[in-house]
Amino acid sequence: MALFEWRDKYSVQITKFDNAHKKIIDLMNEIHDIIKLKKDYASLEKVIGELYDYTKTHFNDEIDLMKFYEYPEIENHKKEHDSFIAELDNIKAKLGEHANLLNVQLLYILKDWLINHIMKADMKYSDFFLKKGIK
Repeated sequence: MALFEWRDKYSVQITKFDNAHKKIIDLMNEIHDIIKLKKDYASLEKVIGELYDYTKTHFNDEIDLMKFYEYPEIENHKKEHDSFIAELDNIKAKLGEHANLLNVQLLYILKDWLINHIMKADMKYSDFFLKKGIK
């Protein structure tokens, strides 16, 4: 069973960002599977690295578009991104000797953060960008 399934209600109606959110969800689900199936540490480290890199790229894409169109909530949005990246940094720091500390509970925390971020902060920019003709 997947940790997180995409639903249409999560759509911000901007294809590039919806696709990025789906990819982040896929990576979280892959990490979930690795932990539940007790796969090797190298697999876990690899996918967490992919999640980290991809999330940072996606967040930068959002912020770049916000800067270009002078999105009024950019600073608050960036703070939320920074908190998620800090959480991912924390996870990466716990890898290695402490890989067993990374558990499904932590993934549920990340999942909840992502849902709340998409449903609140990202939905705010959805209307803003749609009015600018971004789809």
